[in-house]
Amino acid sequence: LPMSARRNGTYECVDETDEQDCSLCTEDTFSCSSGDRCIPHSWVCDSASDCEDGSDEADCGVPILITAEKSCQSDQFQCYSGECINLHLACNNHPDCLDSSDEGPAQCSSSCTDNGECSHTCLPTPRGPVCQCLPGYSLTSSAGTSLCLDNDECALLSSCSQHCTNTKGSYKCTCAPGYTEEGGGHCRAGGEPPKLLYAVHNNINGVMMRPGSSYRVDMELTSHAVPIKSFDYSPSSQEFFWTSPALGVIGRYNVDTGVEYKNEVWMSGIDRPDQVVVDWITGNVYFSQQSSNTITVCSKMQRHAQCSHLFTVPVNTVTLMEVDPREGRMFVAGFSRVLSGYPRGAIYPYSMDGEPVENAEVIGAPKTGIPSGLVLDTMNRRVFWADLTSRDISVCSYEGRSCQVVTTSSQRHPNFLAFYESKLYWLTGAQGLLHSYDTVSKETQARFDLTLPAYSHGLKFVHSSLVSPPSANHCSTLNCSSLCLLTLTSARCACPLGSVPHDSLSQSCIYPDSSNHSPVTASPTSSHMSSSERQQKDVNHKEYQDKVTMEATENTDAKSKGAILAVVLIIVLVGIVAFLIFCIIKFRSTKKNPDVGLSFSNPSFGTPLPTYGSGQVQEREMNSVQIMKRGSTVGYDNPGFGSPVDFCKRSSGPKLATMDIVSADPAICEGSSTPARDMDEDSAFQEPSIAVSSFADNRHFSVGDEDEDQHRSVSFYRDNKRLIN
Repeated sequence: LPMSARRNGTYECVDETDEQDCSLCTEDTFSCSSGDRCIPHSWVCDSASDCEDGSDEADCGVPILITAEKSCQSDQFQCYSGECINLHLACNNHPDCLDSSDEGPAQCSSSCTDNGECSHTCLPTPRGPVCQCLPGYSLTSSAGTSLCLDNDECALLSSCSQHCTNTKGSYKCTCAPGYTEEGGGHCRAGGEPPKLLYAVHNNINGVMMRPGSSYRVDMELTSHAVPIKSFDYSPSSQEFFWTSPALGVIGRYNVDTGVEYKNEVWMSGIDRPDQVVVDWITGNVYFSQQSSNTITVCSKMQRHAQCSHLFTVPVNTVTLMEVDPREGRMFVAGFSRVLSGYPRGAIYPYSMDGEPVENAEVIGAPKTGIPSGLVLDTMNRRVFWADLTSRDISVCSYEGRSCQVVTTSSQRHPNFLAFYESKLYWLTGAQGLLHSYDTVSKETQARFDLTLPAYSHGLKFVHSSLVSPPSANHCSTLNCSSLCLLTLTSARCACPLGSVPHDSLSQSCIYPDSSNHSPVTASPTSSHMSSSERQQKDVNHKEYQDKVTMEATENTDAKSKGAILAVVLIIVLVGIVAFLIFCIIKFRSTKKNPDVGLSFSNPSFGTPLPTYGSGQVQEREMNSVQIMKRGSTVGYDNPGFGSPVDFCKRSSGPKLATMDIVSADPAICEGSSTPARDMDEDSAFQEPSIAVSSFADNRHFSVGDEDEDQHRSVSFYRDNKRLIN
């Protein structure tokens, strides 16, 4: 890859190494004095401390007002000597201030007359009554009157781990069915011990978390030398779905089927699949792709996977996805980063049929950098996310409200959040160090007793309580011919790529161009294999690895279509080359005009020839005279021109100038026995090959034996040599 691909905010490498260890301190950022973080300049002096040391809000020119009235807490009394004492110590007939300003017999006895017009409690002081509220209430004032309003303790994350009911001055915690209420607002799930899943290299492992005992690690599946990027688990079908960007496949692993056929390639031919989540109610699989912001949903129909592009997230890179099928909601986390600038990220709420949630706000948009962890508390409808840039772990409601920072990771690079009961779990760095935070007791622990292998990722909890009681599948009553997607309230039918709805409800779909309809094929399951095929398979890892690799890289349908396309391209290329060769030959041939043949009528042909000297008749054929024309040059092959015989012996014979020329070509011969030409040079010198051919091959005359010696005279040979050369 070119160096411009480094730190450009998108993942070009399959292993994402082009975006690793990228500094967040750039020209457009402010470096905190502690040196542990950089923030955008727009966050400086915004009345919100983003640096741990508060250096981003220092020297902002905002005056700090310090008054004697506000130097003590609301439940304290400030002495004139400057110290603060508890309000209950004022007017107790015992001086507690150094200057005894907390006592005054006259003022103390009259300050709480008629309860001091307080709603709840009145505390006397030498300076007048002080109103206080009972626990569970907050003091406020309206039109000069003190009021006590009930606190909503359920708005606090630390009140209850599950259901919270606010009461007057208090609250009540309850647990969902299948959980047991414990002290301090905790709820413990019944049944089997929970299992924490994580991926490392080409394996997905599970840790059985038994309280008070050692942890047992089990290997759930192996992809055999195929690195796993992301995975999800469907508790209803007991299937794992995992992605491999290197092979471009989504794999499936069934826990219940036989050992030999547990792992299979569910769908292949995908350009670098990244995040994957499964709807455990309908079985739909949602996935993203590296360097893409499009979310795709697929559903397996018999042996084919029909897919549809749902929506495009307004970010450059999608980092995480989570779904809540009970609510029909999906949350997609991502970020954008331009030219190594500071990343800007958020979590976007959608319905599972790809529609933005109208009454929900974008989560974490103001100051989130790179979302590195995302998990849902489906019991309380909360969204937790981790920010790689600030190390903060925050929470919001499903609607993007009541947002707050839960805790800040003590280690850098918090990522891969998981949630179970009331605890958050996350990893830091790449060494497998696990951390936990109890949202009720507000305790953070570094789990040195549960250190995972290096480069572990993708934490997920599996437990029966997370999916009970079972939810109704609204797609079972719609009779969709293709895709069926959950909505916020029900479900709807959808058509896959390349098709259009045949009716208003999209229950049936048609393909306008059936030739382009080529559904993505999924690898056949074991149920479609014959018994002979099963006997030929070996269960050892070596052959299974070859099987997975071949299934991931081969697509017979695509191969056949590719071969046809290759043949067509070859035929087209051959045709183009042949056409070019023909044009070149045609162009060259037009440069040389064809020979122009002219026939002459010779008036002397057939008449007795004159005699010379001895009375012998010179036999000479004059019935063939040929004019050769090439380009702009015209030459004559005249047996009677320039011959020494004619020069020495002729006395009265026909001349070429007197011949009648019959020709359709624009060749002119007039008034001379020499060749007519358009150029200043003789044709014999201009094109020797033409002259030789014309002289040697196209002559139609004969010479008598007695003239043979004269024909071999010096002048004749010079003339012949001149014509040949």
